Amino acid sequence: MSTRTIYPVLNAAQWYREYMKEIAFSEQPAESWDKRAHSMQKKGNPRSKYFDFFINAIDLNGISTVLDVGSGTGALALQLAPHVDHVYCLDYSRAMLDYVELNAREAKLANISTIHLSKEDDWQGLVPEVDVLVSSRSGLDIDIERLFEKFHRHTRQHIYFSYLAGGRFDQPEISSLLNKERKAFPDYIHIINILYEMGIDPALSFVHAPGRFQHCTDEAHFIELVTAYYGDSTADDIDALRHFYQKESANFVKDNYAMKWALIDWVVPEKK
Repeated sequence: MSTRTIYPVLNAAQWYREYMKEIAFSEQPAESWDKRAHSMQKKGNPRSKYFDFFINAIDLNGISTVLDVGSGTGALALQLAPHVDHVYCLDYSRAMLDYVELNAREAKLANISTIHLSKEDDWQGLVPEVDVLVSSRSGLDIDIERLFEKFHRHTRQHIYFSYLAGGRFDQPEISSLLNKERKAFPDYIHIINILYEMGIDPALSFVHAPGRFQHCTDEAHFIELVTAYYGDSTADDIDALRHFYQKESANFVKDNYAMKWALIDWVVPEKK
């Protein structure tokens, strides 16, 4: 694979690694996702603008096998399995994979199997080489260049990878209101730069997904969601949040309160 340089000289992959260390990024422990698995399963796999956008972007012509990295409870796998020979779901949460297996049985899909590993684990001999790899909203990593190199070793044709645009899971206005500002994660453009340096010219498109407040039913629900994300709030914080809700709640359905995702896809480089 050829490599290229961005001028003025910038090693985007090295910058990404150093920045993730600076913000003390670490993967959430598998146990935290185990706890979330039941609520995700309870919600089911409703179709959404984001979900349909991701599925429709995947070209399955001539594709036999798919690896879903960070599969969760199997929303993508359940849609892809009827169109290919086999889908492998990889996740480091055992509870998530238990639901994948349950959902596959209920859908009478015998061509879905699970792999209990993380992105960071050694995949050698444990993860098969597939035609297509998909990674939906599971791309944050301490070393994205190394992750892509691993993806390439296990994929023959194409990769579809979604990454947060804007670098924020929080709502900056609320973080500022509560004096709990958080540093942003690297933005999608850093992913594009890293791929460029790796000699890859990816395709890029964008889609919005509902934000955490879009389905707020009332003021109490809003405060509950904020507290769940930021931790306990003071009486002054609660008062400020009430005023914020009264002022802004009508805008929660608009794109500036949504989550914007970049869908980045590329042809896998020929292996040497």
